[in-house]
Amino acid sequence: MSGWQPIETAPRDQTAWVLLWNGHWRGVGRFNPPYADEDDPLWVDETTEFIEPSPTHWMPLPPPPEGLS
Repeated sequence: MSGWQPIETAPRDQTAWVLLWNGHWRGVGRFNPPYADEDDPLWVDETTEFIEPSPTHWMPLPPPPEGLS
């Protein structure tokens, strides 16, 4: 899979980092299930800050360069 995908198809696994886009922001983020407060946003960035407005699209991170694993 490559290219931007609708956010509805994004993995809901907290360990799966993805690229996100909401028209204003691009970066690394992940799904954040709303455990404590169901009104919390569902997406957080790499520093666990909530992403608002919610992203609309995602794509998988590319594999790391060879020899850096």
